[in-house]
Amino acid sequence: MKQRLIAYSILMSISLNANARSYHILFNSGSYHLTDQGKRYVDSLVYNEIIHPGLKLDLIGYADYVGDSTGNLLLSQNRANAIRDYLVSMNFKKEDIEAVQGKGEISSGKEDGNDGVPFNRRVDISIRQPQHRTQPFVTDASKLKVNDIIRLNILFKESSHQYLVKSVPLLDSFYLLMKNNPGLRVSIEGHICCGSHPNDEGMDMDTRKIGLSVNRARAVYDYLVKKGIDPKRMSYKGMGFSHPLYPAEETQEQRDLNKRVEVRIMGK
Repeated sequence: MKQRLIAYSILMSISLNANARSYHILFNSGSYHLTDQGKRYVDSLVYNEIIHPGLKLDLIGYADYVGDSTGNLLLSQNRANAIRDYLVSMNFKKEDIEAVQGKGEISSGKEDGNDGVPFNRRVDISIRQPQHRTQPFVTDASKLKVNDIIRLNILFKESSHQYLVKSVPLLDSFYLLMKNNPGLRVSIEGHICCGSHPNDEGMDMDTRKIGLSVNRARAVYDYLVKKGIDPKRMSYKGMGFSHPLYPAEETQEQRDLNKRVEVRIMGK
């Protein structure tokens, strides 16, 4: 049985070794149901202990160009959900599957015909590395210039605009900067990780709508307004995946740094 499973993995063009960053499960066109081959491949990952209960995993779903973009976004999310449900049936804990996100269709550059691109109809399983730890926020407003950017390494829940409790001290430090420098005007800009091209924008699983990066920026804006900062001194917008610090995102730390909020100085 073990030899048969390994042989199947080779046919899928994925080597089963600890250095692989992600593993790809393919789906039929227009479907989010796991095929028998897809199930056998996931089984092989578990059997060979490439993934196992206790690991922290990310599941990112994709679609090809066949169909409309809205439908493909939902399809990609359902594909990620299908892999999550299959893993849960194999005793993986839901809380260990930290990202379950559909990214919609992947542009192939040859978007014609009805066949689509089989490799783009997939879910990527990624094993998480230890999370990036936010460093304390410190700055000297006297050294800031218009158009300077302050990077806030705020940690958010996956596919959510809810910031983690550990990021509150960083938000409070930024609040004090704004409070102690009443002439400071800023634009709060949200970013996401895990995109495939610059126009990508994330699905916010809190609202079940597209707009994750703008919602993260709005979360910081709302926090400052509630603390007493004049909203006229601030604006906010979403940048999507247009300015990643790490386009390739080879580690979880790089994904966390891409998933950030930046503050652009608009006036002093």
